[in-house]
This record gives sequence, structure tokens and C-alpha cells, in this order.
Amino acid sequence: MQAAAPQVVLLDWELPGLSAAILWERRSLCPSVRLVAMSGLSEARLAALNAGADAFVGKVEPPEGLLAALESVSEG
Repeated sequence: MQAAAPQVVLLDWELPGLSAAILWERRSLCPSVRLVAMSGLSEARLAALNAGADAFVGKVEPPEGLLAALESVSEG
């Protein structure tokens, strides 16, 4: 049986006890996965995008912003 790989991963940038940068390094195991980072900190946007996120969504943005980001990265 083959394990399914996700197409898109939505990741909170401030995971307790886990550096999000570790997860970006894991991307080499599944290079086709698209990464969307979320944070309540506006300054995290640049850090996430520099670390390799395909998109960033602020937690204060309306749900439509999250949906648009997920649709955008899933379409390539």
C-alpha cells in the first residue's frame, strides 16, 4: 500500500515546541507539496515566505483570504 502525500499543507508558523523551519526542510522529501503558513504576527509574513512558504495568511484576515490562498497554491 502506498502512503498518500498531501498536495497542500496549512501550517501555523508558531507551533509550540517545533520550529517551522524544520518542516520546510522536510519539503525535500515531498517537493511537490505546497506550503501555506499562517500567523497572527504580521512580521512572520516575510520570514515564512523567505523560508519557502508558497503563501502566507494572517490570522486576522477573513476566511475568504485563507480560501483564496489555498486555491491559489493548489492550482500552482
